[in-house]
Amino acid sequence: MATALPTSLHADNPLVYEPKRDQTLIHELRDKRRTSGWSQRTLADRIGVEAQTIKRLEKGIGSVPTLIAAMAALDFRLTGLAAGKSLPEQLCAQRRKRSISLRGAADKTGLSPTTIAALERGGGSVASLLRLLAEIAPTARRRAPERSYWGQGDKEDRDRRFTPPDFMTSIYAAFGEIDLDPCGHLLSPVIAHRRILLSEGGDGLVDEWSGNVAFVNPPYSQLLRWLRRAHNQ
Repeated sequence: MATALPTSLHADNPLVYEPKRDQTLIHELRDKRRTSGWSQRTLADRIGVEAQTIKRLEKGIGSVPTLIAAMAALDFRLTGLAAGKSLPEQLCAQRRKRSISLRGAADKTGLSPTTIAALERGGGSVASLLRLLAEIAPTARRRAPERSYWGQGDKEDRDRRFTPPDFMTSIYAAFGEIDLDPCGHLLSPVIAHRRILLSEGGDGLVDEWSGNVAFVNPPYSQLLRWLRRAHNQ
């Protein structure tokens, strides 16, 4: 008689085999990377890991911190979860919203309360995270991209409208020298000690900001993403 091969391991006990859990989140993350035109290596370079790490992540293998970093780099957010500033906070809020204790969540998922607590602190494994999501947020899916309020044909023109030099003179007088221009451009008149240039491989939406004064004149086609980045930094 044929025997079915196991497709995954129990997240807490590697000796206990269980069927493969719903990996919709992982599939949607992979699709977002592809539609963004990024290779696995590009995403890996953005978050400072090996390409093999991304390859494993897209199979549902890896750590939650790596997953969170990849989601941030791709501007990948979820709907179907309770409100929170981060995925771990959303997990905790979702569990509490459904009035499920750590022990109750452990009974539903087969995970230990310690593992669930670790997930809600931003640790743990992707396999454990998928198990928890399947139970407390089965409808969680990728949030639809935010709409732009202008046509695609206007995008390049709007993104290339630089700050006038005479306006910058007033900025320097009021705030002093500019330490960072995180969305810099070779043709921009902004004078800053450090510029993050997309043309040189930089990305102000991913690279760390530094200094006391940052001047941000973002591409309007991605205005909300830049506002979130500025707030976070």
